[in-house]
Amino acid sequence: MATKKKAKRGAAGIQAAQAKLAQLRAEGKKRRVLTPTERSERAPGSLKLAIASMCYHCQGEDVDPGWQWRIGNCEVTICPLMGHRPYQKLEGAPMPWRLRTQEEAD
Repeated sequence: MATKKKAKRGAAGIQAAQAKLAQLRAEGKKRRVLTPTERSERAPGSLKLAIASMCYHCQGEDVDPGWQWRIGNCEVTICPLMGHRPYQKLEGAPMPWRLRTQEEAD
């Protein structure tokens, strides 16, 4: 029974968020996605966000559109954060097409 209530609240919450997003789009406003550094600054006590911010900074921040892939495929094995870095699920994944086209252009 409790699961049904949670699912109902979750569905209502999702619908409310989608309605708010549609309203913002209709007004011409764009949703701004925070960088890992900005997210870490908003939650200074979060170790997980601090590690993500450090990896983001180490990989050159948003120099290219594939920073998540670069963090997941980090080659700095002597880094003490290596085992704790975010986006490890992308390790070994093929390079995103946006990065391939950038490297081919260089």
